[in-house]
Amino acid sequence: MHASQRFLQTWSPRVGFASLLLVFGELVTWHRAGTYSFLDWLAVIAIYLALGALLLDGLVRRFQAGWDLPFLLVGIFGLLNSGFVSLALYQNLPLSLVFFATGAQTLAFLLAYVSFRWLYFGHFPLAGVFPVSVAVGLVCGLWLRGLTRLESVDVQIGSIELAEVLPIIIVAMFGAASIKILLPLPQRIAAQNLLLTPMDGVIAGLALFVLVLLRAEAGFLPPLGLLVAGVVLGMLLLLLWFSNADQNKQFFDWPVISSHQRVVPGMLGILVFGLAASASYAAPVDPELQAALLFWSLIMFGVIWPPLVSVLVSIRIFVELEQEEF
Repeated sequence: MHASQRFLQTWSPRVGFASLLLVFGELVTWHRAGTYSFLDWLAVIAIYLALGALLLDGLVRRFQAGWDLPFLLVGIFGLLNSGFVSLALYQNLPLSLVFFATGAQTLAFLLAYVSFRWLYFGHFPLAGVFPVSVAVGLVCGLWLRGLTRLESVDVQIGSIELAEVLPIIIVAMFGAASIKILLPLPQRIAAQNLLLTPMDGVIAGLALFVLVLLRAEAGFLPPLGLLVAGVVLGMLLLLLWFSNADQNKQFFDWPVISSHQRVVPGMLGILVFGLAASASYAAPVDPELQAALLFWSLIMFGVIWPPLVSVLVSIRIFVELEQEEF
């Protein structure tokens, strides 16, 4: 196999995952996407590619058989995205922390992660794409209609017109699903396919470091917000560091299914998503009620899961340490 082909097969799953992260993190959870220029979008794509590669590397290193949802990585993505990409974290602390970082962006990562496993590896039932598409579409329509009416998190993005935004989201979803067809993939994706080389890790980390420097130079990073983000991020990284790492890598060895098995149903699911989002956006419901439902649902979710997951992971770490002693 030529070096160029090996490079493509190594990076194609990373590009696929990064594209799903971008679709859910920037478009489905529409917040600042309408303000980006062409150059901004090029920078955002590069940042998401770096984030996708680093998070997949972290997923492999901390993969756990039996309980493999990467909740700690979910929180890390939420903080990095809202703190340095969308800057939503600083709009009204502490509400914006639980609404955006541990709320909306957490759900965006989970959707990207589940979509990646469903599309590339055939995990989760095939028929599940349609009820999930309906549910995500309904929530997306609620988000697009209710976000601009929220006052508690100080969202300053003007009005959102569904006829302008939804086609962009749908086209981006089709593009993300098509990457699996367009880029060559190995027959199986194991840990070694997704672990970054030292040089790749330096490049991805440097991209995020440059982003932070640019944001700081532009005055977008308030000290209090950085302190809050740093404390929470440090806690998550500490838990991730002490979680069981290397001995479970052999469980991450999944065959890649052929494109037609999931891409075509996925395309149909995207159309269902669009219909559900349109219905939710146009529903004859008081917009203020929709905004309140959106706000409190994300606040409750964002408040509950971090301490719950932290306690569960801490218990697992403690049990593993006790077992090692015996």
